[in-house]
Amino acid sequence: MAVLLVVCGLGLAACGGPSVEQLIRQDLEEGFSQMKSGDGDFAKGFEESIQGELGEYGVDSSEFTAAYLDGSDYKIGDITVDENAGTATADVSVTIKQMSDLLAAFLPRAMQASLTTSATTEDEFNAELAAIMVEETKNIEPATTDITITYTRDSDGTWSVDEDALAKSMEEATTGDISKYTELAQSLSE
Repeated sequence: MAVLLVVCGLGLAACGGPSVEQLIRQDLEEGFSQMKSGDGDFAKGFEESIQGELGEYGVDSSEFTAAYLDGSDYKIGDITVDENAGTATADVSVTIKQMSDLLAAFLPRAMQASLTTSATTEDEFNAELAAIMVEETKNIEPATTDITITYTRDSDGTWSVDEDALAKSMEEATTGDISKYTELAQSLSE
């Protein structure tokens, strides 16, 4: 989700043009529309991240990214600006596939594959697992999470997104209910 930080992290200055609310809405539209369309800097950054994390296991990062972002959407709700305090909040509903759902679907199949594989090398087995991961990514449904994104105004009058809070909110939206994964991992280990 670091790419969304880059897209949404651009400074916004309200200098006699559009209102702060309009600038924030435009900033959010720019960032989230890339998530929804599955292209631009967002998709490129996500793809690079997947390549770094899963590429060595044979996961095709572009295929995984396309499957993962398929069905992604967003809806920007209320934007509240407090000029006196120099803060603003934006309510956004983020619809995206969650890693907890992916792991809950992938792990049982991976366990089964480890018991029934005909692979004779680690690379062949990794290719089987990569295919399962991409297939399960295509099969899971996106979930919607409501998040609040905070902007603050600096002493120069420039409004910027709170990157730490945005990263945490997007992590929650993309991770989902990690307790599903924990419960599944415990049941598989028994």
